[in-house]
Amino acid sequence: MQVGSSSSSVKVEVHAPICSAAAEMLTPDALRFVGFLCHKFEDRRRALLEARVTRAVEFDSGDTPHFVGSDTLNVGLREPSSTAAQNPHWRCAPIPADVLDRRVEITGPVDRKMVINGLNSGANVYMADFEDSTSPTWSNLTEGQRNLRDAVKGTISYTNPKTGKVYEVRKDKSAVLFVRPRGWHLDEAHVTVNGRLASGSLFDFGLYFYHNVHTLLSKNTGPYFYLPKLEGYLEARLWNDVFKAAQLYLGVPIGTIRATVLLETITAAFEMEEMLYELRDHSLGLNWYVSNSHSLSTAMQSIPIPSLTHHIYVVYACIFKREVDAGTICSLTLKSSSATRTRLLQIGSI
Repeated sequence: MQVGSSSSSVKVEVHAPICSAAAEMLTPDALRFVGFLCHKFEDRRRALLEARVTRAVEFDSGDTPHFVGSDTLNVGLREPSSTAAQNPHWRCAPIPADVLDRRVEITGPVDRKMVINGLNSGANVYMADFEDSTSPTWSNLTEGQRNLRDAVKGTISYTNPKTGKVYEVRKDKSAVLFVRPRGWHLDEAHVTVNGRLASGSLFDFGLYFYHNVHTLLSKNTGPYFYLPKLEGYLEARLWNDVFKAAQLYLGVPIGTIRATVLLETITAAFEMEEMLYELRDHSLGLNWYVSNSHSLSTAMQSIPIPSLTHHIYVVYACIFKREVDAGTICSLTLKSSSATRTRLLQIGSI
């Protein structure tokens, strides 16, 4: 079945059954918003994905990742003139009060029972995950959006069909909700915008933001996100521009959206400070999880990788320098000793 929402220049079509969740969440206005984002940013997304391929070829030819300031080649979309790390004066926006304490975070899929249990877990943050934790079936995606909308409204509940047990979110204390959309490399197979597959990232982000931003603000919290699988600061810049466009579209202040970057790729680890700079008005820091080298050539697997402790210190030096958070990187917190803080800042100035 095809259901469309169109304007003079944007045509959005849904190529999937209109189940009850889809009927609720894919309203004409919501589809129009998703179409607006995809139409505005799809060319840039595809160019950045092509740049990933170009970079992979360079790695296969013997190149290695390096910090942006040492880049002497202007290849593809890279900008060797970036001086974000060398500028000592900029800082990221202040951290909102409800996410000052993020010492314990858990993640899970967006199905109804898991969302309730995650919010009731006692953790500081529950990250509802449209990416690694969720198979992107049409029912999972649309029902997940409905589950998050109901969680934000405070009306979510679940009754076990076998036992009759009712699950509801605690009224006294629940985790702060973060949402992880799919990465830039993933499409939404059930939706096209002007005949091209929609971005999975923009579909997940757009529906959640459209349906929940005003309710979240009325409850003195905000739309908080985790950004996965970024491979460089220009991909962070794209997210920042998406955030600005979305906020202007729905009439909320710039900086309403806040996001933490997940450091999941080797190349991103060399551009941490540049990514913070690009997202500085929307940043909620970094969370370190470089667990793979999927974008690197086989030959590069033998390159020695610095120790876990060194990685942690470099990330913390970066976040101390720019006054943001580091999620659940390790047990080291912002209450570290003055000697530790001094050492981190020394590393950050190297």
